[in-house]
Amino acid sequence: GAGWTLGSIARLALEGNLHSLTYYETTGWRGVMETETGSPLPDQFCSLPGMVFPLYHVFAEIADFDRIYPTHSSHPLQVEGLTVVDAKDRRRILVAYLLGEPQEVKIKTGTCQARIRYLDERNAESALLEPESFRSQPGETQNSVSGKIELQLLPFALAFVDVV
Repeated sequence: GAGWTLGSIARLALEGNLHSLTYYETTGWRGVMETETGSPLPDQFCSLPGMVFPLYHVFAEIADFDRIYPTHSSHPLQVEGLTVVDAKDRRRILVAYLLGEPQEVKIKTGTCQARIRYLDERNAESALLEPESFRSQPGETQNSVSGKIELQLLPFALAFVDVV
């Protein structure tokens, strides 16, 4: 769901003149987070009361930014990306990996240093149960090589790249 959401926003951003979008309900299995009481049908939709779903992080990561730029993927059925910029010209690149095996991906950033946070199987539990704590982590620091940042993506991972 998170990968599809990011890809959908990225594809719509390519059209230009994007002013607003509406996605999902707030809570429940059609929302961005579970209700405080939990799933009414836990055998069909397994979740924990009050947890956020991975797509919550897509919205949270773009919330402080006011400009969306088209970001092109050489393999759009495997990797989608979205670049957002705020009023202070801070740039964040969101990457969704859509396949079920690990993959190295390189993104063009120009000469820079970046802080990278991943949402994947290694930290999904904490990211979904303690989203603000997850989002406050600084991430890994990496210098670009030949104008590119290298990402090591696990299956169905998200990466949040803050270019500094």
